[in-house]
Amino acid sequence: MPKRSWSGLESVGVRPMTDADRESLRQRARDVTTKAALWFLIIPPLALADWWVFTADDTSEVAVGVLLLLTAASPIVLLMAASHAYDLRRPLVAGLRRGEVEVFRGEIRPLLSADPTLVKLGKAGFFHQELDVAHEVELLPATLLVHQVDGRFVDIPLKADVLETATPRELPPTMGDPGGARVLVLTDEERAELRKRAARLWKTPGILIFLVCYLGIGAFMWRVGGSEWLETFGIRFAILSVLALAALGRFLGRVRTARRLERDANQGEVVVVFADQPNPDGSISRLMVLPHAKMVWSLDGQPAEWRSEKL
Repeated sequence: MPKRSWSGLESVGVRPMTDADRESLRQRARDVTTKAALWFLIIPPLALADWWVFTADDTSEVAVGVLLLLTAASPIVLLMAASHAYDLRRPLVAGLRRGEVEVFRGEIRPLLSADPTLVKLGKAGFFHQELDVAHEVELLPATLLVHQVDGRFVDIPLKADVLETATPRELPPTMGDPGGARVLVLTDEERAELRKRAARLWKTPGILIFLVCYLGIGAFMWRVGGSEWLETFGIRFAILSVLALAALGRFLGRVRTARRLERDANQGEVVVVFADQPNPDGSISRLMVLPHAKMVWSLDGQPAEWRSEKL
């Protein structure tokens, strides 16, 4: 079974929602709707101002211009507010329909406490205890939205970056000599994870296709239209060309990484590097590194953060 973890917390399974869970989600959804509806209160005063200015005998041109601008922008603002509210409500509704929450437990280690979601939760008053104390965090499985922290409901929209990785192998804590290294064979599950992540990196972003097509069409129009076309569209073409080349360079970097991950999956080996000095308890910290990708696979059995589902 794959391991699901988040910054030192490990998934221990799911539980059905209680009535309190459902009411908390419903209240959050109502709050989102209420806040979005408040934006529509700008319509009456704006309509009144329009009527007052445009029916007055002596009207300032500045006032007319400002009101025209505000009136024209108001539908855009209201549409953005409605879209934002929809994006916030959707995971809450999805969580209610599923009727389950996923429970994570563990210690939030100092090296991993820089997770943006954990930082925001800390600033909001959660995690008052020391980092080495076990915590329990609950997420909505369908959307990974934070639901509860140590039994307290979370009313701010925060998502966790959960890692779903191959089952970590159990290695003896004293295995290996300080400062040494050895090669281990990847399990079938680990090789499958590598191929899955490589396949994800191969996917071409839609924006890249658009920018490259635009670059090709622009180059063709430049050749056909010459300097006259360049004078009209040159600045726009230059800006989008830079964006296209930057996106293409980033994609080629993803492709190189994907090919190296595939080579590691095919070779099926990982290099384990041991710390120079043992820990106070006699164990030796170990770092697993993929030889071709030159990427950390795990540290003391904990998966590297790049193995996130966001890759």
